[in-house]
Amino acid sequence: MRELGWIEGRTIAIEYRWADGRADRLSELAAELSASTPAVIVTTGTGVPPLKRATSAYPHCLHDCNDPVGGGLVTSLSRPGGNATGFSQLAPISAAKRVEILREVVPGLRRLAILYNAGNAVTASEMGQVQDAARILASRW
Repeated sequence: MRELGWIEGRTIAIEYRWADGRADRLSELAAELSASTPAVIVTTGTGVPPLKRATSAYPHCLHDCNDPVGGGLVTSLSRPGGNATGFSQLAPISAAKRVEILREVVPGLRRLAILYNAGNAVTASEMGQVQDAARILASRW
């Protein structure tokens, strides 16, 4: 940031909030940040829905949000709409593409084993996408 001329406390102010592992505090913290009239709010994972409920006045930069489309946080990955943008590492929407790339990298691939937490709604959704992609790709093999 210094290379860009930003010096914390002089040319830029960064406010941090921590929920200390208590998800029930996220709505309170989102409201606090919104009230501080920020230029942008950056949040991750479980902090995203409370922030979206707290304000639409400030841009939100979503960092490491599992499934922003499936979670109703953005309209699409290419055109999020509203005041949210950012990136997602594990969006179920990209699961099919990962299977396709894996098949290209390992041309002789005939069996694929995946270990995942079935109790997590995001990974369960992703596995459905993986199975659908595998069926489609299997019909081409």
